[in-house]
Amino acid sequence: MKHTYLSISFGEHTLALPLVEVHKVARMVSITPVGEAAPRGMLGVVNLGGRVVPVFDPRSRLGLPSKAMDASDQLVFVSAGDRLIALWVDEAGDVFRAVIPEDSEAQGSAPEPRIAPGESVWKELHGVAGIATLENGLVVIQDMDAFLSQEEAQLLDAALDALDMGDAGHGADNEVSR
Repeated sequence: MKHTYLSISFGEHTLALPLVEVHKVARMVSITPVGEAAPRGMLGVVNLGGRVVPVFDPRSRLGLPSKAMDASDQLVFVSAGDRLIALWVDEAGDVFRAVIPEDSEAQGSAPEPRIAPGESVWKELHGVAGIATLENGLVVIQDMDAFLSQEEAQLLDAALDALDMGDAGHGADNEVSR
């Protein structure tokens, strides 16, 4: 079985998201802060078609240094379990297809990137669905169902409940043309 992914980059780092989980890519807009009680890496919220969406910085969640926001940055709206979140990225990159080596369809097919399941690389690797080998190197595939721990989901709920809905974020309804 073939799987389709969207690569996202921040600094020199690249991750991939399952394309089926990606809802939209939009230009950066102002983010409304939500306070100190937010989960690790949460910057605040934006408004997407009347819906308040939390925005996360993958750099912070991966322990990487942050950077100043730039007008050329993008927001990738993606499902994380049963929630819609946005990831602040420098760029939403290429869409690529990859196969899992055990898939019977992969046998004898044209060479495509292969995926190694995350736990086959490191037993304690949480939040990683796999690692794909591409022409220009390896890319980590984020497991969006594991993006938020149960504790982080509770912190997120509390932060969103405390938010003044009159100031519920700036609009991110304009898609990026690609």
